[in-house]
Amino acid sequence: MDEFQVYDSVAVAYRSVKNYFFTALSLNSGDTLAHLCRFGRGDGETFTISPYYDIVNGIAGLVEPSRSRYYEVDIPESIRIGQTAFNRVVNLSTDTHTFYNVSPVGNDSLLIYDAKYNTRTRTLDGVPGFSMFDLKDGSLIAEYHIARDASIHLSKRSPYTISILYRSVNCLIPENHCLCLAFKSFPLVAFLDYKNGTIRGVKINGAPEFNQMKRINYFSDVEYVGGTIYLLYLGFSYDNHSPEMHSMILEMDLSGKIERCYDLGDVYYRMEYGNGRFYLSKFDDNHFYVIDLQTLSEM
Repeated sequence: MDEFQVYDSVAVAYRSVKNYFFTALSLNSGDTLAHLCRFGRGDGETFTISPYYDIVNGIAGLVEPSRSRYYEVDIPESIRIGQTAFNRVVNLSTDTHTFYNVSPVGNDSLLIYDAKYNTRTRTLDGVPGFSMFDLKDGSLIAEYHIARDASIHLSKRSPYTISILYRSVNCLIPENHCLCLAFKSFPLVAFLDYKNGTIRGVKINGAPEFNQMKRINYFSDVEYVGGTIYLLYLGFSYDNHSPEMHSMILEMDLSGKIERCYDLGDVYYRMEYGNGRFYLSKFDDNHFYVIDLQTLSEM
């Protein structure tokens, strides 16, 4: 299962089927409830949709990179009428078309990782980082140049240098007006304060010894629930001199201290929280797996 988001008893998965970009699935039965965001150039159709999106109170915030547009799709209404119900369409004031990590902030702001990557020339058109847009008119409110602020050198001629920044997963912590970034390529968690325009990394304390694990990924998903950050770790263990892939959930506070580690006993790639439960998915698998942390063994 690729990227998916949970709302009530529905999972909305990024799956290009039947000329649609998304599929709404019942978490109870697994049945398909609706196909959303039809491919096309006509009214009510979308030419491209970023696979990174968020659902807040049943409203899915989506970006169409090729036209720099932001869409809000009413998931319950779309399922009820059997077709995509758009709440709002906003043209964003930007010329770049490579967006990742879409996070609506409140009712009228949007935070996006803007790669500043020109797909035609395959070069960087500016400094990659996060951009905040006003959803009332699509205007740019602020830019956060993470690479520059963190002294990461990027070559304008190489498209691969942007991957160090967009290869991350994130979750919004609204009461702290920040975005928590967990990186896939190395064991690092950072916090982007979009109110003050600052970013800080945290040293992870109390986790298993990462240097004993030769990773393919470190964090493949992250969720924020009731003051606690949950990290889905994915990597290889070489304890018995042979690689064994496994997943675990790390429970972390806002200072970077790991409070608990849960062994999942299998390999999972995506994690979502909803209805008081964690839903996980495996690569190339159309099933959802419900996890109750209280039943898992702590490491």
